[in-house]
Amino acid sequence: MKFSHKLTTILATPLVAILLASLAFAVPVKVFYYDTDHCDPLMVPRDVDELGIGPNFVLDPPLDPPLDPPVIDVPGTIDLSINSDLTDPVLTVDPGVPGVPTDPIDPSDPVRGPFPRDEEISAFAIENYMPVCSHSDNPNLPDSIVSITNLTSPARSFSTLWYVANPNTYISNWDGQVGQEGFEDSGMGAAFQIDNKGHNQPLLEESGIANGIFEPGETWRFVVQDYDSGRLGLDAASFTSIGVAGGSLVGGESSGSIIGIPIPEPSALVLLAIGLVCPVLRRGTRRRQAPLGSSIPAAPATFTPNHARQLVRTVSAIVVAVTLVATTAQAQVIDRFFTVQPIQVCNDAGGSCAPTPMFQAETEKIYAQAGVAPIFLPTTQLNDTALLSSSSVLDLDVPGSGQHADPSTINMWFVEDMPTSPGFVLYGEAYNGANGVAINGTAVQNFNGGVGRIDTVAHELGHNLGLGHSDFGGGGANNLVTSGSARDVPGGIGHITPDGDNLSQLTDAQITELRTSPFLNTVPEVLVDTNGSTPYSVNDFFLVDFSSGPVGMSLTSLTMDLSPVNAFLDPTNATPGIDGSAFAIDPGSLVGLNAADITPSGDTDGSQLLTIDFAVDSFTTGDSFRFGIDVDLFTAIDSFGATPEQLIGTVFSFEFEDGLGSEAEIAEDLIASSIKPVNFLSFTGNPWSRAIDLPVEWHLDPDPIRIGVPEPSSLVMVGLGLVLTVGLKPGRRNQRLA
Repeated sequence: MKFSHKLTTILATPLVAILLASLAFAVPVKVFYYDTDHCDPLMVPRDVDELGIGPNFVLDPPLDPPLDPPVIDVPGTIDLSINSDLTDPVLTVDPGVPGVPTDPIDPSDPVRGPFPRDEEISAFAIENYMPVCSHSDNPNLPDSIVSITNLTSPARSFSTLWYVANPNTYISNWDGQVGQEGFEDSGMGAAFQIDNKGHNQPLLEESGIANGIFEPGETWRFVVQDYDSGRLGLDAASFTSIGVAGGSLVGGESSGSIIGIPIPEPSALVLLAIGLVCPVLRRGTRRRQAPLGSSIPAAPATFTPNHARQLVRTVSAIVVAVTLVATTAQAQVIDRFFTVQPIQVCNDAGGSCAPTPMFQAETEKIYAQAGVAPIFLPTTQLNDTALLSSSSVLDLDVPGSGQHADPSTINMWFVEDMPTSPGFVLYGEAYNGANGVAINGTAVQNFNGGVGRIDTVAHELGHNLGLGHSDFGGGGANNLVTSGSARDVPGGIGHITPDGDNLSQLTDAQITELRTSPFLNTVPEVLVDTNGSTPYSVNDFFLVDFSSGPVGMSLTSLTMDLSPVNAFLDPTNATPGIDGSAFAIDPGSLVGLNAADITPSGDTDGSQLLTIDFAVDSFTTGDSFRFGIDVDLFTAIDSFGATPEQLIGTVFSFEFEDGLGSEAEIAEDLIASSIKPVNFLSFTGNPWSRAIDLPVEWHLDPDPIRIGVPEPSSLVMVGLGLVLTVGLKPGRRNQRLA
């Protein structure tokens, strides 16, 4: 059976429409963020989608039982101002002015908003007292419990969500600040990731599978701690204006925004589909040519059922494959680290300093795939006008140029300009296999309209760690160390592997090579193990085991934070628990240290932090001990004490003798390990100075990039679609070589 061109159009058009409908995502909002690590670290990609109230939100069916949140009578209105240095927001009370109560939801008065169907959620909020970031909680202010339901049509899922307050909204469980590009002057908003990890765990419930994915029809409940919108009198669920932070103020009246990452991210799929669909349809409608010189007219265009089936199978396979890439991530052990000394070059008077675009969070994420943590030390300053414009790292790497005393700490100079050949720009330069990096701060910072060339620092560090542009399997556009003219640069942290466009990758061979670099140090492994423990054990519930580490390394302190699991210490018979057991060490468990070497603090009733300090050089590799203390859940005070399973998520902070710090949580295996950090590693003080062996020979491989050359990513995605369709031509079979 043959199909005419008209029938081809009839069949192909809805098929393409279905494909495009599945990719019909709203235009992303471009945001920027500032990580203050107030409760937890904050990382937000540049391109996100904003969700909010649409025209169809009607509370149907009505709530059963109906919500009747208490009205809080505040003695005065509360105004909010964010300090210019991004420290804690300041609350000021205007006495004598009546407070603004929160109105309960009225099911007969539906809330409507401006968001399109593919961004639509329903939302409501009630007041309660449920702190989720204890160290910043004000017990005199109520918290808001917000419920949001995914009403998107066509249905869409989101892998990560963030709450962003408007600049005039006060919250206390913020991780950092987020703003919208183009609205910088209108202010940033306090923000946090809606999850149940780390110190700040606002996510209380997912109505569907508890997988951290906001799925169609699913409802999430989360806490906005100490919420207040000041004189606006809006509740925390007023997601009723398009725009984020300062952009939301311009867009209308609301109290905050919900932003997220859609699954799958549309950009790669759209480009791939363009390259995929066009040649398939063109091939399916090709006219058959009449023999040369024949008077027989050419055969009409044909589109066979085989073509249609082939198109459907291919498109489905691509969509599934990209979805898997977008949603799959691996946990990574971090057992190596290296330190970096940023050096900012200024003029002789200490002014006109070069920009320092370190992109620390992006660099940390890139090297996490290798199990390695880069740790940036505090930036130092080099006042030398002559070095503000340096054409090579050789100009900077001379005695007296601010180098760190530790030869294993990598020195990284930020200069104002790196002159090179006309028509080219040099973003950075580094020794291959030796110590020294130069970064063109101005060019890196201004790249891509001010987004920044976010992989340059990591790329140049890769050279110091022994990687060239094309060795050890490198050279591909998605590889970190590929030369700049052939490398795809991530447009945001959300496109760094394993997320988004999956860029800045390292091959297995590259990882093996860089992990042998003499600049790397070993992260000591200390375990806190609760397997087999029972709440009745008063002195042996926690096993602390210094499993491995460098010779001579010791642990100086260990801190247990119970706030993530809503638990507290109950060492005496005083409230909140009136049947407690004090901190105690199992004397028979001490290996390599004495009880006198261990000093607890914070072990008071109701405390959620317990710190154990160790005598100098007392707790080293191979040592271990057990301790116990009564731990109760706030939801089960004086019951039987918390079980190991109930303490999953408890955070332990490890501080080592050399200044290295790591935070880990009790995982599903009931163990917290210092080499499985929940946050990136930190460093206090100066690294130990240690001699290292560097190769006798080193080389430079400068990589200037011609100005105006387009990034290859779009061409690569379209080309991949072309290659796939050519390789899947109907009727073509693999042929065996004779």
